[in-house]
Amino acid sequence: MSEKWRESWLEGDTKIRFVTMPKHIKLWYSKAHKYVHVDFDLYPTEYQLTEEGTKQVWKLYSEVADKKSSIIISPLTAHLRIPIEHLEHAILKLMEILPNNLEEDPELKKFKQDFPKNEICKCITETEKKTKKEVCIGKVFGNAIFEQIQTETGNYAYSLYQQMPDDSWQLDTRPIYEGFIPLSRTPLIHPPAPTEYENEEQLYNNIRTYIQKHVDLVNPLAYDILASFVLSTWTPELFDFTCYLMFYGREASGKSRALEVLRELCFRSWFSTGLTVATLFRLVEKFTPTLLLDESEFLTAEERKELISLLNAGQRKGITVPRMRGERFEEVEFFSVYCPKALAGTETLKATTTSRMIVFTMTKNIKPVPRTLDKKESAKLRSQLLMWRFKTIAKLKDSLTLQQKLAMTELKATTEFKELEPLSGRTFELFYPLYYSAPPTARPNILEFAKELEQSKLQAEKTELASMVFEAIINLKDRKAYKGILLLADIAQYINSDQPIQYWIPEKTIAKKCRQMGLETTRTNRGTAILLNTQIIERLKLDPRYSTDLLNYGEDVKEMKGKGVSNWVDR
Repeated sequence: MSEKWRESWLEGDTKIRFVTMPKHIKLWYSKAHKYVHVDFDLYPTEYQLTEEGTKQVWKLYSEVADKKSSIIISPLTAHLRIPIEHLEHAILKLMEILPNNLEEDPELKKFKQDFPKNEICKCITETEKKTKKEVCIGKVFGNAIFEQIQTETGNYAYSLYQQMPDDSWQLDTRPIYEGFIPLSRTPLIHPPAPTEYENEEQLYNNIRTYIQKHVDLVNPLAYDILASFVLSTWTPELFDFTCYLMFYGREASGKSRALEVLRELCFRSWFSTGLTVATLFRLVEKFTPTLLLDESEFLTAEERKELISLLNAGQRKGITVPRMRGERFEEVEFFSVYCPKALAGTETLKATTTSRMIVFTMTKNIKPVPRTLDKKESAKLRSQLLMWRFKTIAKLKDSLTLQQKLAMTELKATTEFKELEPLSGRTFELFYPLYYSAPPTARPNILEFAKELEQSKLQAEKTELASMVFEAIINLKDRKAYKGILLLADIAQYINSDQPIQYWIPEKTIAKKCRQMGLETTRTNRGTAILLNTQIIERLKLDPRYSTDLLNYGEDVKEMKGKGVSNWVDR
């Protein structure tokens, strides 16, 4: 066993790990200090181990055993305690021995002859009823992927996509699966049974056409963003970060309609208007939905604070939000709130939150859109999207090596796109899931939109107070500075010149911006000043947010400056 693989397995707690085997053979192993327990079980099958197979297992044991090893073996099961360094060899040999050395179990054959088939089915049904089931709407489970669907009769069942012994994948529908049962009542939109689609590009175009038919957006590229967002929501477990959308505008501008369209298409979509934040954390952790929040500005101040906490923590996988529970709030509970989200409202959120979002400014429709959504077409798209989810995850699982499968390596989208590298970190996080999920023909439009968004953000940041403060420092450091110190009063006078007094920016605010840039403040006999750290100033010059395009300006820029310093007041 390679050191890297062995260490990755040893990092976790003691767990039982199953190995995919043909003919429904159960093979698993568990850690026990410097030893591992390796077991196999033929009870679920109709076979027992041949005499030759038993000899080969004994031979394998003699190859890897030491003084503290042990073995218990019968025709139907075996338990081996062996040194941990021989685990990989033992697993590979058992995967070779077991399927090729089986014979029909004589006791089971006689049991079937003596016991009618309908009675066997009855016993199995009664056993399943007595067994406690876990409610689940779907997950990637071993060599299978299953998801809750709504059947033609309106009932819930599982659609199962399972890897077979010959490594092919087979589609099936089950009322229950491996101790899991569907949720009987759910706020989510579930797909019908999965159906095939022509190809990924055609599926993407159909999603884009549906969105364009029902929503009127200002920027034509926005339809590509929404279509790729829909695709990315169907494989949220593949990404370390997710995309947020925000539809912002006046009343009757199509904000809610945009969320309604996403509700019809996204994975496990949950449209919430009467939001109760107290239950939101639990439901997000339980379902990992695509959360659609409408009119969030009507929340109370406390609920709004909770919502901001959920949004800030829920974009990256692995970050949890602590909440107190109990009558006296003496217990701490941690919630994972990672999931795709889209919001709509007439008011924007704080800049620290909107920086994690792609914001669409909505206006009143100028093209005719249907008053009602085409539910039949959206149901068809959801069924095809479920098939796309199954195939995408199956393709990733097939790409794993045997060692990665044994170590239960987490499925992740790891494709690197050089064209995304120039984007800033936060913009990259927003657009990577969309870019990865979209077909190659749609990616140029997504990249163009990402560059436009980053440029508009950069232009907005250049007009903020921090950029103006830095501009003042550069223009004053050679004329007003003394022994590496520049007075805040000089910076304030530079920024506030020719402005009405009600728009003046106080020195306290300027000092805060300087400290954010890494420039320390100090007290002098002439007032508070900043220390001109040459190394930091040179680094800031390389930051596009502190552009030097306007430095050493003439009369034309002074005229621009005089048109409204109010835009630069600290937000």
